[in-house]
Amino acid sequence: MVSLVALAFAAQEACRFLRFPRVIGYIGVGVLIGLQPLRALWYNGENTQILAFLAQVGIVLLFFFSGLEISLKQFRKNFSLSSKAAFLNTLIPLALGFLAARQLGFNDMASAVIGVSLSVSAASLSVELLEEMDLLKSRLAQAILSIAALSDVLQLVAISLLLAWLGVSGTGLALYAVPLQFLAFALVFLFFRQIIAPKIIALAEAQQSHATHFSAALLITLLLAVIAEALGLGVLVGAMFGGALVRHILLSKAVHKPWEEHQLAESVHTFSFGFFVPMFYVWVGFNTGLTELAANWWLGLLFAVIASIGSLTGTILGSRGSGKSLNESLVIGWGINGKGDVELVLAALALKVGWIDAALFSTLVLMAALTMFASTFMFQRAVKQCTPELLKEGEISQEQAASY
Repeated sequence: MVSLVALAFAAQEACRFLRFPRVIGYIGVGVLIGLQPLRALWYNGENTQILAFLAQVGIVLLFFFSGLEISLKQFRKNFSLSSKAAFLNTLIPLALGFLAARQLGFNDMASAVIGVSLSVSAASLSVELLEEMDLLKSRLAQAILSIAALSDVLQLVAISLLLAWLGVSGTGLALYAVPLQFLAFALVFLFFRQIIAPKIIALAEAQQSHATHFSAALLITLLLAVIAEALGLGVLVGAMFGGALVRHILLSKAVHKPWEEHQLAESVHTFSFGFFVPMFYVWVGFNTGLTELAANWWLGLLFAVIASIGSLTGTILGSRGSGKSLNESLVIGWGINGKGDVELVLAALALKVGWIDAALFSTLVLMAALTMFASTFMFQRAVKQCTPELLKEGEISQEQAASY
């Protein structure tokens, strides 16, 4: 544990100095400790199981935090402006990825994992870049966050369907059972929203304890995760909806602080991204074989190109249809093109249940890394070509800026 935390911290600081996404550093640590003979000497079966357990906790917390990021208010407010870009930004890379995978000989299950992985964007990467460049309150950031918020919801639907498919494939149920499972979960969710969750939050708030507040939010999420798992949808679907429900309850009160100032948001972020989520990325690198990467580097590059072309095309077409200029559309496209969070979770789960093999898993990790590097570089270059008007401070709400 000491070595893991020390290496992860060193990698994080190195990435900060080089202005690389921190995820790259965490994955690199996993690849390092997975090399022989270090792997055989240091990480025996018991240590590997501990790392796998920490990674599983990190996955649940990552989806919980993803649910906390979803603002239904911003979704409704920006729907008419950004719906086209968000829809095409999700649909085109998903379709291109699925069709390309089928042409390459992958079966339907593996192709679905590839398609969804290529369509999911890591908007948090863009927000980190905007914050570093002091542009988080600019009109450009407003456009990026508006489209990203809608994309999150659409991608949440795609992810939920894929996770449900994973669930029914493991229980022997037919795919047509998925709508019934979602209907049952929707009824449970409404019951929690109206009765259970508000009472749990009220009890926590009565004690005026930040620790109790966090425990209450985690309890709601874990209960929904267990129910979703029992219904065959998987714990991650429940974790996402649990996060969204907690956010909705907190922000629906008459008196509340802005979301980024809420103690719960800070606690969840610290608890998750301070330890457990980095351990998940280390585990991803630990299970990424350099031999498979060397043999399939061209496939990772191909998937990265398909993902970038699909995302850029969808964003440009949708943004142009919403009245934005070509230059602004291109910058927004690079701003929400990066991969590297939820799609790696999907790849890890697909590997666990046997939908994909170790070679394809390593390929998807390489795809995520390549899109992160390319998006960071191209976004920084594209911002330099923006008009001064686009970089001026716009009317962006604190809630929207803190959504990621």
